[in-house]
Amino acid sequence: MRAHVLHLYHDLKALHELPPEYEGWLSAAAVLRDTGKFINHQGHHRHAQYIISSSEIYGYTQVQRTVVSALARYLGKSRPQPGDRALRNIPAVEHKNVQRAVLLLRLAVALNQDRASDVLRFAARVYPKRVYIEVKPGRTGAELELWSLRKEADYFREVFGRELFATLA
Repeated sequence: MRAHVLHLYHDLKALHELPPEYEGWLSAAAVLRDTGKFINHQGHHRHAQYIISSSEIYGYTQVQRTVVSALARYLGKSRPQPGDRALRNIPAVEHKNVQRAVLLLRLAVALNQDRASDVLRFAARVYPKRVYIEVKPGRTGAELELWSLRKEADYFREVFGRELFATLA
């Protein structure tokens, strides 16, 4: 999943306009997102947020850890909302960036449904009113990944103001 989120970060750079440090933070969140499962599978995103924000991670300040933890927190059903506990210790000017980064991670999760990631390649292209993600499926197809990407289309429109289209290459 880490490779997928970094690929999306670069392909969609003109759209998300995230500061350069978010590349590393997205990478860390992608790697650490499942840590909450060691506490309890039920609500593991909330547990991951707590573990990441409360742990010492070499090279990260407390605010940076809080951003990474917030990115991992919103990979389930919930979406970042003003006033959420996960966002309280993040400067308000970063909330929009966190929301955009969360969406990139959610798309990467959608592209990595079976953990073996049978999606061999994908490409994301940005147009003035829409974004296309073309998925080159592996030998078992990519129907689940396409369905998962399409589930994020409403949130994508809300965050970026553009339509998201996911198709097979």
